Amino acid sequence: MKSVIVPSVQSPPSMLKLHDFCNRAHTSI
Repeated sequence: MKSVIVPSVQSPPSMLKLHDFCNRAHTSI
């Protein structure tokens, strides 16, 4: 998980997508 967050620091939009994806995952559960 951290490996995915590291590159996200350089790409803010990517971080937002990852955060949104996590939110959707939690909502699905």
